[in-house]
Amino acid sequence: MAIFCLVGSVFGLLFGSIIGNIMHKITFSLEDIGELLFFVLVAWMIALVFGSMSIPLVFEFGAEKGRVLLFVSYLFPAAICFGVYRLLVLLGVELTDRLIFVLLCCSPIFALIWVYIMYGTSYRIFLKQEL
Repeated sequence: MAIFCLVGSVFGLLFGSIIGNIMHKITFSLEDIGELLFFVLVAWMIALVFGSMSIPLVFEFGAEKGRVLLFVSYLFPAAICFGVYRLLVLLGVELTDRLIFVLLCCSPIFALIWVYIMYGTSYRIFLKQEL
């Protein structure tokens, strides 16, 4: 799963770089390359979080129902992110560019915790399945 997400992120980086260069939106300066690599890491973490939900769904409900439920399951991480956003607003925390950058830098930690939870869920579901 992680390799699949990484390959998608790398292709996104390549195509984004090519299209950005053609449209004169990016240059290949050290700052732009660093920014692109940072966004590749964030994209990889987001893909890993969303992709890790598919395995428990397929184990529990089968391929057809799991595929349909996968579309619905994308709402859970979005709801969590929205909940964190609302909590920060309620606490009076101003979302500056720096704070958003720090939260994005923490995304690998959040993604690893989420993937661990999904792995445990998949393992428990798989143990219940009759082979």
